[in-house]
Amino acid sequence: MEDTTIQGLKYYKIKSKDIIEQLPGILPEISDLKYVTGHWSAGSHRNYYRSYQINIINEDAILVSSTIDQYMNHQHTWNRNSKNIGYSYIGMYGATDNDMGIYPITKNMIESAGKTLAVLKGKYNYLGWEYFTDHAFFSKRDNYKQYGSMRWDTEFKLENGRTVTEETKNKAQWYFKKYIGGDM
Repeated sequence: MEDTTIQGLKYYKIKSKDIIEQLPGILPEISDLKYVTGHWSAGSHRNYYRSYQINIINEDAILVSSTIDQYMNHQHTWNRNSKNIGYSYIGMYGATDNDMGIYPITKNMIESAGKTLAVLKGKYNYLGWEYFTDHAFFSKRDNYKQYGSMRWDTEFKLENGRTVTEETKNKAQWYFKKYIGGDM
């Protein structure tokens, strides 16, 4: 595990192969977490943001904030940052409804995110899978628009017909069952 800094905040870099082993040791106790919310950054694969507690990067790794439980440091979902961990796929610059842009979400990024969500579920086992959601969920719920259309973030459809969120949760549930908690 390496340390790095994003816009003044310390983050830990964990390689994908080490997420299940190392991530639990750096997660703080949080007794009242309400959501884990997925995003994408709409930038390049190298533009990391402190808006998210967890950055899913295109190096087979994640960046995890050392202040994951200090929600005011991480402003990822308008009016919904308290008791809400935000993770983001770093990329998708130039994405449209039908194109992931020039910095797409990769299969390896989805694997890293799946492992990450499985560990979060294991650590915060009081939180049901239905509370592992995405930015589009809140956009629909609050009926707000950005850039002239609803936020669709991780609802992008993959070649298998699933959204990025569905695929990530599917991977997370598999990793959870196999390595962390057995039955869901």
